[in-house]
Amino acid sequence: MGQKYSLLFDKMMAMNITPLVRWFCCGSIIASLYALGTAQAQTASTTPLKWTQAPSHPDAVGLASPFAGSVGRKLIVAGGANFPDKKPWEGGTKVWHDNIAVLDLTERDSSKSNSDRTGSIYVPHWTLVAALPKPLAYGVSASFADGLICVGGSDAKRHYAECFFLTEIDSQWVCLPLPPLPVPLASACGTIVEDSMVVFGGLENPDAAKCLSVAWKLKLDETKFDELKRSPELAKHISSGWRWEPLPLLSSAGRMLSTAACLEGRFWVLGGVELVAGDDGKPKRKYLSECWSLSIVEPSPGKEQEDWVRELDLPVELAASPSPAFATESGLWILGGDDGSQVGREPSEHRGFTHRAFQLPRGDQWTVGSDRGWQVHERAVVAPRVTVPTVLIGNEYWIFSGEQRPGVRSPEVWRVTVEGD
Repeated sequence: MGQKYSLLFDKMMAMNITPLVRWFCCGSIIASLYALGTAQAQTASTTPLKWTQAPSHPDAVGLASPFAGSVGRKLIVAGGANFPDKKPWEGGTKVWHDNIAVLDLTERDSSKSNSDRTGSIYVPHWTLVAALPKPLAYGVSASFADGLICVGGSDAKRHYAECFFLTEIDSQWVCLPLPPLPVPLASACGTIVEDSMVVFGGLENPDAAKCLSVAWKLKLDETKFDELKRSPELAKHISSGWRWEPLPLLSSAGRMLSTAACLEGRFWVLGGVELVAGDDGKPKRKYLSECWSLSIVEPSPGKEQEDWVRELDLPVELAASPSPAFATESGLWILGGDDGSQVGREPSEHRGFTHRAFQLPRGDQWTVGSDRGWQVHERAVVAPRVTVPTVLIGNEYWIFSGEQRPGVRSPEVWRVTVEGD
């Protein structure tokens, strides 16, 4: 993509984050854009994070915890949950969704010549392309082999162990069955590490009083996924004998709504919440700052599987941050999250989630369990969201929809880059 086109696209996207632009006359537009440019320059001087707004998701209310991933330059968002009619404190009912939406970015490149010739700019747009087998949200997903691995999740009644591979075959989006989890699972965290899909924690059912402290991995073999795509009618046969393998139990408390990461070939679990008994005997959330990492490499014959390693705690308790976290040349980044500071506040008075970004820099020696320090970047998160997936395309990290405060979703889509990486 040429530099000229990239600048045009970024300017066009930046205009979307200033709704007032649409309300004013031409002179006000110019003044507003000038002020916006100044604000961006000031932000860039204090944080390496650059935020650019992309076209919003077609669900105008926004979604919490959909499946999300990428196939080439196509971004895919499937499922999710929201309160479409009324807020929960107004008596609203949560609704789970099955829509599969695609944002095709490939035309950003292919339309360059047309843009140069006619002066027009291609604006990517979302397309509803298909539906999941059933409404789902709060699962785990990851991009792999020209598709999305989708794990577990929930609907209004139950949690699910089913897993599937969402991919495009002959211009049709289909869900092909993968080996199911050993137990139903929702509100877990996970990502791809080395040659395996790894998931950790979460809840077995909606009424669970405790979170899980177990992790599982599914070995990923691209040839199996090629077989699935070539012979979808044989999907169940191909996935038979293919199993999720248990990993060591975490010796600390079980947790949900943690943030996952893959760093130096290890699986990380950062923060989250534990369920503990409240004074009334009902489960309540205990926010966590613990960070743990695990090598998922199979041990040599005669040796035991390596256990979890306690890493440096986060500077604050933190849960439901965009996941997986961003692992870049400058370190590991967590962009906001729920720090529990507003627990007990009336939902209608909630101020939104933290604007802080947390960075664990790469040092000269990036060793397991080493005493590295987290850096806190104040006001670095332009659009704080929780219960939201992240997707990496090139050096851009995309954040799709999510909650901007309890019970309130946002349809906004953002791409984030780290200057210098």
